[in-house]
Amino acid sequence: MLPMMIGGGIVAAIAVGLQYLLVFRSPAIVIMTTAVIAIAAWFLTRSSLGAFEVSIRYHLGMLSAESGTLYQEIAV
Repeated sequence: MLPMMIGGGIVAAIAVGLQYLLVFRSPAIVIMTTAVIAIAAWFLTRSSLGAFEVSIRYHLGMLSAESGTLYQEIAV
């Protein structure tokens, strides 16, 4: 557990350093980076919600009468 926490701290420090060195040098780069990340987040959210919708429909179908209509009871 401790090595994973230390590794996470190192990765976070590297990410902060890269942001400081690459992104926050120019206001134009900050605006452009923000726009790119916002567009990527929008597309990721759209695809995630689509997959979530399919999952919900599947589970509701399993719970509803749709799964019961595949089989017929035989009177004994």
